[in-house]
Amino acid sequence: MTDTNLIADGRLEFRRTLPSPVETVWRFLTEDELRGQWLCRGDVEPRAGGRIAFKFDPEKLGDKRPDDVPEGRYTADFEGTVVTYDPPRTLAFLWPGAGPDGETLVTMSLKEVADGTELHLVHERITSDSDMVGSAAGWHTHLERLECRLSRALAPNFWTRHDTLESEYRQTIAALRAKSFS
Repeated sequence: MTDTNLIADGRLEFRRTLPSPVETVWRFLTEDELRGQWLCRGDVEPRAGGRIAFKFDPEKLGDKRPDDVPEGRYTADFEGTVVTYDPPRTLAFLWPGAGPDGETLVTMSLKEVADGTELHLVHERITSDSDMVGSAAGWHTHLERLECRLSRALAPNFWTRHDTLESEYRQTIAALRAKSFS
């Protein structure tokens, strides 16, 4: 189940109901090898103030890169800082990027529900529409992959799905901006 909210003040919210216990989902958020199956590889130091590494390489997610997509697209290697590490409930971290201080804040909260675990992701302090578009498409695509991984379903091709969502979010955010100026 997917519920996505875009808020025009630099904040994205995603909610997913995942078919696994909270402890399992927590492991997929914090353990290098499991996180690498849906988002990216990288270690997480298990404490506030610790380092969180992001080693993005969509080709390692198992999907073939289309011939018209340049090699290295969406590949990145950077680090953030863990803000909250409260297993198995909350992981928050500073994401280097285009926030007001050069960083945005991502908070992932987990809650047990009847069907498994509710994941509530909030990404805030995003300052530009292009970063909103990229972040929305990225989180949507990656969370969809997490949902598929946990339900043992086949995920859509990363490249195709991300590019389609990027186009859709670009239109949605433009419409939100036009509405806020009317």
